Formats: sequence, C-alpha cells, structure tokens
Amino acid sequence: MSRSQDNAGPQPVDSAAPTTGTRTSARGPRHPLRLDSRARRAFGCAAALVLTAALAPDRAFADDTPWKKREHECRNSMRKAEEASPELLEQCADLFAVHARLHLMGGADRDELQRGLRWIYENGPDRASLIARDGLFRLGMRVPVREAKIAGGDGTTPVGRARYNPPEAAKADQKSAEALAKAGVEELLKKRYDQGAAKLKQSIGQDPRSEFAIYNYACSQALLKKRDEAIEWLQNLADLGSDQSAERLIRARSDGDFANLRDDGDFKRITGHMKIKVVNTMGEAGEPAIANIQKMFEKLGHKDVEVVASKDKRQDPQVLFKPHAKAQVPLIADLLDHPRTRFDPTDEGKHDLVILWGCKVQQGEDGSTQVESVGPNTVDEKMEAAKRKQNEVLAKPEQAINKVDKVISTPERTYNSAEAMGKRVEGSVKKGESLFKKVEGMGAKINSL
Repeated sequence: MSRSQDNAGPQPVDSAAPTTGTRTSARGPRHPLRLDSRARRAFGCAAALVLTAALAPDRAFADDTPWKKREHECRNSMRKAEEASPELLEQCADLFAVHARLHLMGGADRDELQRGLRWIYENGPDRASLIARDGLFRLGMRVPVREAKIAGGDGTTPVGRARYNPPEAAKADQKSAEALAKAGVEELLKKRYDQGAAKLKQSIGQDPRSEFAIYNYACSQALLKKRDEAIEWLQNLADLGSDQSAERLIRARSDGDFANLRDDGDFKRITGHMKIKVVNTMGEAGEPAIANIQKMFEKLGHKDVEVVASKDKRQDPQVLFKPHAKAQVPLIADLLDHPRTRFDPTDEGKHDLVILWGCKVQQGEDGSTQVESVGPNTVDEKMEAAKRKQNEVLAKPEQAINKVDKVISTPERTYNSAEAMGKRVEGSVKKGESLFKKVEGMGAKINSL
C-alpha cells in the first residue's frame, strides 16, 4: 500500500484572470471564496455525494472466494445452528475464518454471523469451537479457548470430540498390524486405493496407536477424495502427541497424497502447513538475516517459502498471520531473536504467514556496516529444541494460541524473544544496544556486509 497521499497545495492564482464572484457592497468587498446560502447548500450536497461514493464498498469488485460461493448456505445453517449438522457448521466456520471479506459486509450481516459463530464456539465439537473462535476474533470478539468437552461418567453423550487416545496394543497384535499396514501401502502405490484403505483400517483395528498405519490411512482417504475422513485421521494422529506423529504431520505438508487438501484450513491448522513470504526491507544489510530465516523454515519442515525484496525500509520486524497459522507464531517469535517484532493477524493475500524483516543499522568506527540482529540462530542445538517445541504445538496448540491472543491484545503487539516467551518488552533501547554489541562480536560475518 502506498504511503503517499495526494495532498495538492494551494494552486497559483493568475492575476490576469477576472475576479468573478467578487461583489462589493456598502460594507466593502466580499471574499471571492465566500458563497451565498444557496451555493453553500449545493456545495454541501455535492460534497456529501462524493464522500458517500468514496466510502462505499466497491460493489463492482468480484468476490469469488470459497466463502462467497457458500455464503447463502452457511448463513441459513447458522440461523438455525441447533438443527444444522455439526460437519456443515464446522465447514462454514472455517470458510468464514479463512476467506470472508469483512469490508464487504454490513453491520447487520456481521451481527448475524457473530451469533452463529458464538453458538458454534459454545456448543460445537472442540475443533469447530476452535475454528469459530478464530471467526469471532476477526469480528472483534476475543474469547478464550473453550475447555475441551471430554466424555464423562454421567451417562450423557458429549457434544465435543473426545481426544483420540486408544490403549496400546499387545506386542503380537502390533507385529501383525505392521504387516497389514505395509501391505496396505503397497496397494496404495499400485493406485488400488480402496483395497489399500481397507487393509490399513484393519491394521488400525489391531494397533490403534500405530503412527505409520494412521498416517497412511489418512493418505488413502485423501487419495479417495474423502476430505472429512482424511482430516479426522490427521487429527487423530496429532492427538497421539508423540514425536513420530509430529514428524508425520510435518511430512504431510509436502506429501503429494495430500495435494488436494493443501489449501484446506483444517489441514493447515493440524499439520502446521503455511504458505510463507519473507520480505527483506534492508537490502544487502538484511541478507544474512533472510538467509537464516530461510534456513529456520527449512529445518522446521516448511518448503513453501517465497523471498522478496522491498524498498519500504523498516527498523522493526513485523509478522502477519492468518487464523490457522496462529499456533505457530510463538515458535517463530522465539526464533526470530528480535525483541521488537510486532505480530498482527490478517485475512489478506494468499500467504498464511508474512515476515517483513527490518532492524536498525549503524556504521562502525572502522566504516563497517553493523546490524542490530541477524535473525534466527540456526545452530543444530537451537533448532533441535525448536523442533521439539513444534512437536508440542502440533499435539496441543491451545496454549500457543492463548499466548498469541495475549500479545496481540496489547498495544505493542510484541514478544520479547530475547527473554521468556510472552513477557512484555521493557527497556527496548537498552536491549537494542546489547544486540548491537552482540553483532559486533560476531566479526567478519557482519562487518563484511
């Protein structure tokens, strides 16, 4: 967006031009710009029409988003949420949270949608509640992550989805299940998807905690274009909370079997998949940080990363994120290693996460260029810790989401990534100075810029 405005100054006056509109009276000459009451009324009406046209939404702008295509169906289901299917309500909440263009909606439309999303948040399954919460957040309503609805001993049927946590199978069953799962994968490789899915489901029946069988069964459902089943079993995989399940969720981000789900909000939320754009606003001085950010995402299993340059210079980084990427934000904040990084939710553009990188630059006494930060520390020890944290986020995203909500509810919207996660930034000037000293101590890596 251009920062410039069309502020035309006063126009030169041609002294030779006739001074039309100037009249004299017994009280002296009237100002040439002073209008009589009739002219003032006409001018006021014209100005009001121009202002109304300028402020009105561009109705000619085509809205062909997935939300718009199903808006009528979703509005009807939200009006009668008690009677609608939970699956439809969840899909509608997801479409709204990810794709709806709020600037094209009037106040009455927003109020109606807010009531529907509020019902889903309070009464829907856990996953639908989480999605509806993101939609409410876009409408300006901040609510906490709802406590999970788990089946209890009162004999009632839980409204929400119970966490997938089956008992561990006996060793003999695990061995038999493994053979079935491998046979199922062989069928998938031969493109016999129905047969492969049947064997994998049978394998899960014998060993319900097998990450290998569950992941490949989700693959089979995606290949069969059974979206809901694929998402359900990816969620079950995440519920297991093991390092092996997290590794398979990360693999799913680039697995061709899930190509038709790559843009699905639930798929992104469960696997952490993001379309990422990194913007270098510092030119050559920012190249070491950009290289480290790219390396950071590569080590975290993100392959859809675009790097561009911008002439809009910045001294502080900014991270823009969509609702389904929210759980990943604390981890990114911790790794960016800049105490003044600002975080803002967005619903614009095709990218799920955008990093606008910038920091302070100064000249050393020897004439060398010194920068405040070179971005993430990508040494193996640091990244191994980050991978473990990513695994925890994939298994239990609620805590990370609450951290983000806490930060973006403050005016600064910044994490202090140099210290404990989630603390407010204090003494930023002092911390900035210490960062410069740290950069100076890194020698040729920075001074050679």
